Amino acid sequence: MEEDSIIYIIEKPKYQNFGNTTVLDEISVSSSNYKNGTADSGYLTENITGVGLWGKRSLQDTPYSMTVIPQELIENVQAKDMQQIFKMNATTQEAARAAYGNGDNSQVIMRGFGVANPIINGISYANGNTSIPMMQDIERVEIISGATGFLYGGGRVGGAVNYITKKPITKDLRNISIGSYGNESYYTHLDLGGQFNEDNTVGYRINGFYQDGELPNESEKEQKAISLVFDWKPTDNFYTDIKYSYKDTLTKGATTDFSTWGSEKLDRASITKNKSYNPDWLESEIKSNKIENNIRYDINDIFTLRTNLFYENMKHRGDYSELVVSNGIVKGNYNSYFARGTWSKSKNYGANLFLDSKFDTGNISHILTTGYSLSSTNNYRSSDSWAYYDFIDDISLNDLKNFAKPDDSLWRNNGIIGTQQRELDSATKYKNILIGDDIVFND
Repeated sequence: MEEDSIIYIIEKPKYQNFGNTTVLDEISVSSSNYKNGTADSGYLTENITGVGLWGKRSLQDTPYSMTVIPQELIENVQAKDMQQIFKMNATTQEAARAAYGNGDNSQVIMRGFGVANPIINGISYANGNTSIPMMQDIERVEIISGATGFLYGGGRVGGAVNYITKKPITKDLRNISIGSYGNESYYTHLDLGGQFNEDNTVGYRINGFYQDGELPNESEKEQKAISLVFDWKPTDNFYTDIKYSYKDTLTKGATTDFSTWGSEKLDRASITKNKSYNPDWLESEIKSNKIENNIRYDINDIFTLRTNLFYENMKHRGDYSELVVSNGIVKGNYNSYFARGTWSKSKNYGANLFLDSKFDTGNISHILTTGYSLSSTNNYRSSDSWAYYDFIDDISLNDLKNFAKPDDSLWRNNGIIGTQQRELDSATKYKNILIGDDIVFND
């Protein structure tokens, strides 16, 4: 056969008959062009970057239920958020959009439990008040189904989602993409990478993204994001990188919640999924600054030290509506309301420190890993964070999009929010000591 101007001659197998059995000659099929995680390979990825205290390893040698979503799949489906990915994966169920006023981290249902605390580059977050990486900066998503407390500590019952971001590469990369998420929402993405010197000891990766316009669900979203990562590889046994990322997202026509207060049942027939019914003056906004560091040091043939840490400072605010709907009508008489939120702040930080020790006992090989992990979050709010507008009269659900912004005097507390100083509202911290032995009985 002929492919790419190269002619392959394949000898027809010879049939050999042994009684009632037909034996064919062996045919060996191989390809030097096979690449992990590509469409040609069925998006199959053969290894993971790590799970819990364990470092990089083959997916086949990982004794947990795991799924890896590669970068090429994310790009090919033009995923604008993680909900599109969760719907495609067999072990995750789409739950809801990001919680109003608490960042843009999307909750997911795994084995019947809500999982809100993300893991980013192997570092566990203490709660869901955070900003996940922009979709264009995600190298892969590693999803583990089942209990993960023995790997990451508390906070995740049904499973865990680990977002792995892009790192510098040895070849020069110059990519620019322009596209649309549908309706009038257009975006531009810039991806640059390479090395600063011929020795490939100092590399860089830059991702920039801008999005603006009305999405298919009739909400409007503007997003500006950038990530900068630089690595240093002075020797074969030492690697470190430092990363800074910034995200600024504004969504108009923010979250709509449907309630079942009193005797009213949820009117599913009147509600269109993935549609924003809220007026544009209900907004959700986040501003996130984050810095990360990763180190790997092969001390000798026996010991390897691995560390990574991050710090994030995020401001966020979010409006929403709580609606009781019956026969396509939003019920008034104080059953439904709008809510406006002022700026809140979250400070997230975490760190991992692991030491791997390689040794043998007879014919049995060991990699004994001991380590410590820490994750913490502090959330700050003012005492006048919220203002509410109660619906007095009924209104058609389909007319809600054009609802004019009420005068401040019609809101509770005259619509005054954010005049008080932000104070610590909640704090969560996890500290974990981990030890594990990776045992291989044979090759």
